[in-house]
Amino acid sequence: MKLFVILLLLSISLTFIQCSTEQSPAASATSDIFLSSNRQHHSVDPIIYYKNTTNYNDHFQSYNTRLHHEPYCYYLPTTPKEVSKAVKFALRSKLPVTIKSAGHSCDALSSANDAVVIDMSLMKKIKVDTRRNQATVESGVTWLEVYNATTPFGLATPGGSCPTVAVGGLVLGGGANYLSPAFGYSCDNVIEMSIVNARGHLVTASKYENSDLFWAMRGGGHGGFGILVSVTYKLHAIPDLLYSNKIRVPFTSFEPALLFIDQYSRTMEKSIYLNMFSGITAFAAPGKPPKVPFISINFFYGGNATVGQQKFFQFFDEFKLVVPNITTNATKDANPFYNIIAAISDPPPSRTYVRGRMMNGWTQEKAAALKTFLLPPALPYFNLSNDPKANLMFEMYFHGGAMNEKPSDYNAFVHRNASWSMSIALNYYNASHDELFGTWDSYVRDQLFNFSDYIYQNYPDADHPNWANAYYGTNYARLQSIKARYDPRNFFNYKQSVVPKRRPHRNDYNDSDNESDNDYSDSEYNNQGSDNDDDDQQ
Repeated sequence: MKLFVILLLLSISLTFIQCSTEQSPAASATSDIFLSSNRQHHSVDPIIYYKNTTNYNDHFQSYNTRLHHEPYCYYLPTTPKEVSKAVKFALRSKLPVTIKSAGHSCDALSSANDAVVIDMSLMKKIKVDTRRNQATVESGVTWLEVYNATTPFGLATPGGSCPTVAVGGLVLGGGANYLSPAFGYSCDNVIEMSIVNARGHLVTASKYENSDLFWAMRGGGHGGFGILVSVTYKLHAIPDLLYSNKIRVPFTSFEPALLFIDQYSRTMEKSIYLNMFSGITAFAAPGKPPKVPFISINFFYGGNATVGQQKFFQFFDEFKLVVPNITTNATKDANPFYNIIAAISDPPPSRTYVRGRMMNGWTQEKAAALKTFLLPPALPYFNLSNDPKANLMFEMYFHGGAMNEKPSDYNAFVHRNASWSMSIALNYYNASHDELFGTWDSYVRDQLFNFSDYIYQNYPDADHPNWANAYYGTNYARLQSIKARYDPRNFFNYKQSVVPKRRPHRNDYNDSDNESDNDYSDSEYNNQGSDNDDDDQQ
């Protein structure tokens, strides 16, 4: 019996394994449902939700409910072939398209009025190859589901900081979380991508095949080059238990706390990850004193848990010399990486204004200016009884270590000199407050031009006047040339998609994928679509 068990375990580790995410009950419930609907849909007809139907009206669109759209339909592919059919459907119907993975786009760019929303949320297949330390993951898989599949083998790869962010939306714009200081951006760990192009053909992109498309999709994929169907990642060995902890800081120490962690991060080892959160869970009503915001500093160590605990308290002691009245949980235990990600709160859908920047260090002046965004008079008073769950949240994530070791043209992700990404989100629920909170958003938008010229493309700014430089910097010209090759007639087109470098002509397509398509004609191709897959958190 023991010999049989040993042989069985060896067989599992040496074969290409399709994981059903059974290790965590919380995650397997969701995964099993979606994997079941993914693989049991054998109807001749695709899953399409049209207007004026219950499925259409009930379908989840975006976490930002302030920006609601009325698409022509929701098209839910369950296989790569159905993704191809969805594109051809849009071509024949002369309709634009948008691509949605999980709906985390802060500017709701994954949907649009009168468009075919190609919703990838049923694309849930995960394959883990423990021989090669690789995982092939479809676009609709969330990062919690990825880690549920890989961490039982002691393996993981950098992903998103929010457990419900999907692979497709994250990796196209970079992608970073606790593992990134050691292993780089999510887009830096990609081995191969499967993509449906603007003709509806399924193609492979890697360093050996369609290498220019591969370069563009890793960090510039929201610019409109194709639909990501699946991605093969390099996996890294991680310990079974990892140490993380948090430090609470009085809001009166906002500037020294921010400046301390910025300075500390410049010399810390690559196993350490830091982020900072500050916000107000509810605002003050007129005539009452403002609520006191909170500050939380999160610490993560990617190596041995005992060493991680020692590193944390060394960090805490140094921090305490600068800000004496900080506190922490001295008895915090180590946990599996899956549990650490699962414990991160998933914000509920709300009406939201979001602004952000990539930052290469902080100064006293910028820290003081940032603090004003979180307080009156910039933060408006309103009647709490009309919106009791309204909140304001500042988030700052570390972007150093291995993330900065690649050159700025390694792939399309250009922000290799940034040490932090930061965002400020005002979340509320009462539509009558749109105009009031819009004044705060306008103020923050104008002030942020004094902070940095660059924006993390996974936190897009839909009305930025120079978005091409803000997202892509010196890589934009190359992205334009690649766009001209793979989508010269700009089918994947939206407000902030990459503009092809030259005018198209009839011979722009050379059928590099060596596929024929009887459904395709040039006349069908003269419509516009969007390829702004979810711009997901981190």
